[in-house]
Amino acid sequence: MSLQQQIVSLFCQTFKNANVKKVDKDNHLDIHIPALHEKRGTHIFFNTSKEKIKIGFYCRDKEYVVSLLSRYSEQIEVFSQGVRPIKNPIFLTAEEAVDAAIEFVYLLLGRKQDNNIDKNEKDSARILKRFIVE
Repeated sequence: MSLQQQIVSLFCQTFKNANVKKVDKDNHLDIHIPALHEKRGTHIFFNTSKEKIKIGFYCRDKEYVVSLLSRYSEQIEVFSQGVRPIKNPIFLTAEEAVDAAIEFVYLLLGRKQDNNIDKNEKDSARILKRFIVE
């Protein structure tokens, strides 16, 4: 199973209504989550270049991006057309990237993680310690 296929399999266990846009076409895996933003052009992305994984949320809705930044400026930063976790962390495994992406989505939704996530992964400080920041 490719790295992107692993990510899809793990991520969609939590977000069952996620719409996977493309897998293994290039180094960007895009997944639309209707609960996060209704427009289909928006998506959580996983950049899987060079066996390193970065995550973010692509959204052209400037007002929505500004509202996210105003609420979560200490945890997220703006980039191009969207937001990403602050300091743009790098993950080395599909599991780490998916854990962080799930936490990222729940943050953007303004909710705490649900019981689909292992209790050990709920502590964001523990997850953040595993990030490698360039």
